[in-house]
Amino acid sequence: MANILIVDDDALLRETLRVVLESVGHDIRLATNGAEALRIVESYKPDLVLTDIIMPEMEGIELIRAVRKIYPSTPVIAISGGGRTGNVDFLRVAKTFGAAAIMQKPFEMDALLNTVQTSLAR
Repeated sequence: MANILIVDDDALLRETLRVVLESVGHDIRLATNGAEALRIVESYKPDLVLTDIIMPEMEGIELIRAVRKIYPSTPVIAISGGGRTGNVDFLRVAKTFGAAAIMQKPFEMDALLNTVQTSLAR
């Protein structure tokens, strides 16, 4: 299947996403923030990046821009619940900076699997 990099500072969500995506055959790598994700991207060319927006060290928007520069054809799915601000405008910004798809937390795992499949098919 696909090599997928999951980037989220929420350990429980990160692990849940890993289990769900591995259960359908994907190879998964995990990162807790954008800076760690960029280090992983150097040695692991992901077929897809799934990233939170609000994270410490490097935000998801910065990561999206960096991935688009390094691997322009690699789709990025941005996820966010708006963090402490409750503002989901971050997702629209992510789309503007190159996210192939956006999802507001919380989301159903079936919706995630559909979004991943659609993004990989592009």
